Amino acid sequence: MMLIFDESQFRQAINTLRNGGLVIAPTETFYGIIADAWSQKAVDRIVRLKERDYGNPIPLIAGDTITVSKSVAMIPPLFKPLADKFWPGPLTLVLKAAKGFPDGITAGTDSIGIRIPAQSPALDLAKFFRGPLTATSANFTGRSPARHVKELDEELVRAVDLVIDGGWTPGIKPSTILNLTTDPPDLIRSGVLGKQVIDFLVKRSDRG
Repeated sequence: MMLIFDESQFRQAINTLRNGGLVIAPTETFYGIIADAWSQKAVDRIVRLKERDYGNPIPLIAGDTITVSKSVAMIPPLFKPLADKFWPGPLTLVLKAAKGFPDGITAGTDSIGIRIPAQSPALDLAKFFRGPLTATSANFTGRSPARHVKELDEELVRAVDLVIDGGWTPGIKPSTILNLTTDPPDLIRSGVLGKQVIDFLVKRSDRG
């Protein structure tokens, strides 16, 4: 494990990700475990590390909407208005997944939860990587998510390849999760933007 403090060293993190490695980095909510979402090796490591089963999907991040569009099977009508309004930011959209993701990503649902995060080292990595990355919280299942590297479990730190110390994250609430595979959309988790998202959907519905 190494601590990365300098943005110039992000290329090392990118190489780690491309080789199926795991990187802990801050998002705009909490610290997350970042890995190549297409890599079966990386996803299996996350599942084992977090002691989670394959019935629990792993949330993703992307650096831009092009990456999102390549990660999904279809783009529903509400996608663009929501993306224009809330991205980059802590809104995770559940969409029909493109074929080929490891089972641990979709958990048998044929869908993925993905967002473009607000400014953070995680967003920088996603932009550099040019592909979907995992962003599951950097904690063991059942434990509190970390707002700072000093809150990371030492066992977890030893088990990953790199840790990016980005200082404190806001760490108030997790991202909001909105399922766009249902009609009407289903708010799975209120999170940071729950009220704003509901108000946005209501206003669009009122306009007909």
